[in-house]
Amino acid sequence: MNSNNVFSPIRYLTTTTRSCSGLCGPAVRLLMQHYGLTEKDVKASGPKGNVLKSDVADVIKASNLKPIAAATPSHEPITSQKDVMKHSTQKTKEKFVDIPLSNIRATIARRLTQSKQSIPHAYLSAVVYADAVLNLQAKLLNDGIKVSLNDFIIKAAGLALRAVPDVNVQYSAETQQVIYMPMVDISVAVATPNGLITPIVTSADILSVQDISVRVKELAARARDNKLMPNEFQGGSFTVSNLGMFGSVDQFTAIINPPQSAILAVGGNRVELDKDLKTRNRFRSEHFLADVTLKKRGVDKVSVNNLKDKVLLLYFSAGWCGSCKMLTPKLKKFYEELGETERSNMEVVWISRDKTAQDQLDYYEKAMPPWCYIPIGDPNIQGFLEKYSVKVIPALKLVNDKGEVLSETVRADVEGCVKNDAMRCYKKWKDMY
Repeated sequence: MNSNNVFSPIRYLTTTTRSCSGLCGPAVRLLMQHYGLTEKDVKASGPKGNVLKSDVADVIKASNLKPIAAATPSHEPITSQKDVMKHSTQKTKEKFVDIPLSNIRATIARRLTQSKQSIPHAYLSAVVYADAVLNLQAKLLNDGIKVSLNDFIIKAAGLALRAVPDVNVQYSAETQQVIYMPMVDISVAVATPNGLITPIVTSADILSVQDISVRVKELAARARDNKLMPNEFQGGSFTVSNLGMFGSVDQFTAIINPPQSAILAVGGNRVELDKDLKTRNRFRSEHFLADVTLKKRGVDKVSVNNLKDKVLLLYFSAGWCGSCKMLTPKLKKFYEELGETERSNMEVVWISRDKTAQDQLDYYEKAMPPWCYIPIGDPNIQGFLEKYSVKVIPALKLVNDKGEVLSETVRADVEGCVKNDAMRCYKKWKDMY
């Protein structure tokens, strides 16, 4: 580009711009093209009538010629900023949006960065077969006691810390001392809309698994509502971080939460065959709704065993939503058009966005068949909204027992089907399992 901010012309040398025959060399030919000359303009002085470079130079000097720009093959050269914009063929949009960090996210980032830089992390991993604890969990469920696999893990960690007090410690950076903790207090990582927080289950070693379950649910709900007191999430001697509910996460590395000295990262589970071709559970084969309170018309507690190996729809909607009031009758009609066998092998779980429990029940009784629903107030509702990225209702998701989405087009399938088409859609969904 020259000093006048004009782009220098681009020269294209093509077969259509040849200026002489084979009686001149490439350098001579290029020089002639550069000044717009042809054989007829230059008197050849070389052997056998060849045009020499000096012949061309004599003509240039005698005629006081200046270089010219060769014509471009298909378009004029771009010579200004305006031309650049004129030749643009696609409008662009903003590629990113700056979102300021909340105070809690900034604190999390600062503390964990400091932890990773100042605390020497040593990672160990182990495979744990969960058959026995899953069998115990199922037995307790039959007795009406609902606890999660994570509750057992917290209890086991509590007993291990009591047995190995050298791990049940905090480190004081101010005094540079290791502090042995008199109690076994375990932090549980909970994701909230504002960021990650670690409420503490105090005396985890002496609490029953059922008591731990109640305590964790209470703390998680208050954490999501931003109602925890400082003493309920600051301190502790150990943290359990569980990503097993996401199914595909086998293992991960976690960062120690200072002033604690250790953290347990729990991955997912898979079912394996042993050498005798018998199945063994490696965290976790339980249904992704195993820890969720489910109800339906006439049934106060729905066993998750009733959902296993079925076509499963998650229906996000609310009674106040106009679009939901249009979709719900269509989904109900679709469901009722299936045969009895197909309905027995399909479940719809309604995840309500109603504001109160009474609003939820009123809409359920008025508009819905005896589908399962998660009662208002259950902290898992917010978790599912985040997990499945539900920003707008109504929304329908076809999922498997691990909670993995098999189809995002369920709403279109339901709205597009007419009479006698319900079976076709059902078979299409069934083939995805």
